[in-house]
Amino acid sequence: MRRFTLLGLRGLYSTFSRLFRSGLVLLCVFFSVSSGPFLSVLFQLGMVGWVTLLKNVKRIWLVTAVVFVVFYLLVEVLSDRPAIIAIVTNLSFNGYTAYLRVTLFDYGMAQVARTPLLGVGYNEWELPTWMSGSIDNYWLFIAITYGVPAFLAFFLAVVVALRGSSYAQFHPASTQFALRRGWCFVMISISLTLATVAIWGNMLALINFLIAAGLWMHTYDAKKEGGERPITSAAVPKPEKLGWTRPRAGKRGFARSR
Repeated sequence: MRRFTLLGLRGLYSTFSRLFRSGLVLLCVFFSVSSGPFLSVLFQLGMVGWVTLLKNVKRIWLVTAVVFVVFYLLVEVLSDRPAIIAIVTNLSFNGYTAYLRVTLFDYGMAQVARTPLLGVGYNEWELPTWMSGSIDNYWLFIAITYGVPAFLAFFLAVVVALRGSSYAQFHPASTQFALRRGWCFVMISISLTLATVAIWGNMLALINFLIAAGLWMHTYDAKKEGGERPITSAAVPKPEKLGWTRPRAGKRGFARSR
């Protein structure tokens, strides 16, 4: 959400307001003392820096994908363990926490292989006796509990939402362009964060709402919508201040005062 506040709300809120709101989010992340949110913030900062560095490159996401693949392969070749395990271990605050996550992932994937279609539901599944059974990985939780088809459905919902938004033709200086960039950064960050936490209830509803919040870009037509809004202070109309008086004698309702 920090990236969306800082980038997506350009032209809608002042720079001070956006920085202040982003600072509050950073403060909450700091006091969470959790490696998941910290890694999410670092990743978002990295994306912002990367996009700023390559702002003049046309196919920036293709370049980003190639760099990521090359980096991953280098880690895989140079490390004495699988790349994903090496990355998780080195980026975690506590080595023991990383070990727990890796163990959970191994046992979880083994269970998915045994019940790939319908999952285990809410039944017990095989884990070491010294582990509590808590699944700190929502993607893995879906696959274990509901099966691979459910995992693919949720995963593809995120991918299709992101992919569809990329086809919208926004001017780089428009508010719509800033909203899309902020929303995309949030979606990518959330997708990574879901690999470190499990969600349910209100938080799950919020995540689903955020995914759907970007679907308007799939069918956006600037001509039908009256054109794109430039990012300027004048682009946002100031709300009209209204005053209200007591009802006048013999009349119902409230009288509006200027």
